Amino acid sequence: MWDKIQYAFLYSWVKVHALLPMRALYVLSDILYVLIYKIAGYRVKVVRRNITASFPDKSKAELRQLERRFYHHFADYIVESLTRIRHTNMRCSICSPEDTGEIQLQKKPMHIIAASARADAVTATITGLSRSNTSLLFREKKFTLNNRLYENSSYQLKSGDIFSIRGYGKYEFVESGTVTRKGRLNIELLKYV
Repeated sequence: MWDKIQYAFLYSWVKVHALLPMRALYVLSDILYVLIYKIAGYRVKVVRRNITASFPDKSKAELRQLERRFYHHFADYIVESLTRIRHTNMRCSICSPEDTGEIQLQKKPMHIIAASARADAVTATITGLSRSNTSLLFREKKFTLNNRLYENSSYQLKSGDIFSIRGYGKYEFVESGTVTRKGRLNIELLKYV
């Protein structure tokens, strides 16, 4: 029963939040401020201790004013964050499961010829960078393998491995095929579109 109440509350919050203009969202922010600070007292002792330690020369009245300003800012931040993904404004809406049938991952077949099936060789072919510059992508943690950061550039890709190169896309390694006359590998990939 409690789960249904929580779901109904969150559902109605997101529904209302998606439809309201920013001016109205700041009214919701004021309500959230009262809920967080006055009613729930969310981490008030910790905030009070931190503010007191950070500003020892301020009076108690000034410290309470800083505390209230912090919680107002915190509530504003929560409300504003629900309207953005990173720096892009967006609007939320709840859709039925029937609507999500249209949203499916699409993969485009891709054929490359690389020196080997090693992660750095395949990455170099895809990006058009030299292997030394490709190793920089691994060191800068811009390569993920099966949804985990991966820094070992000598890993031999296997069928079914999914890898992503930040700035260049996401790929699935299908298979390495025949060897060319120059000793390079024909490799089949699927690129996520």
